[in-house]
Amino acid sequence: MKTVLRMIVAATLAITALAIGPLARPQQVQAKSEFSDQPIIGSWQVAVTVDTPANTPSFSVLVTFIPGGCLITTRSGYLPSSPAGALLESTGQGAWLRLRDNEYSVSAINMLQGAPGNTLLNGASWANENLRFYPVLSRDGNSFTGQWTSAFTDPDGNLLFNAGGILKATKIVIER
Repeated sequence: MKTVLRMIVAATLAITALAIGPLARPQQVQAKSEFSDQPIIGSWQVAVTVDTPANTPSFSVLVTFIPGGCLITTRSGYLPSSPAGALLESTGQGAWLRLRDNEYSVSAINMLQGAPGNTLLNGASWANENLRFYPVLSRDGNSFTGQWTSAFTDPDGNLLFNAGGILKATKIVIER
């Protein structure tokens, strides 16, 4: 009888262990951000290559994608040379939209005016840069590349010239 009782207790313990074992083991849980379904959200350091106009040097820009579809771009506010002489450029503001899984569409506007010492413009507004670009995120979500185009228009909306090229960006992350 004791042997039968021991077998029943052993079987009960084994069944119980099998049933609750997975619940008793700690589970690894990956933290999920509120915005993990929008990997473009955050700040990026962007290398800008200019294909047109020819002989325009490359430059860097900071871009921040904000939840809800807003965007801010920043680069050096002083542009020492342009078709109109030295210029000051505003921070860019714009909007973004997810097109597909890792593809986005972006529109932004920067305002340009004559810099101090620019005798042609003497501080006057010169142009708006109407920027469009189409970032494609890498698989890991830490970089993107894309084509960009800009239409520069005078204060009355007349086209002054177009520009375009390639963007290569790296997401800015917290360093530990």
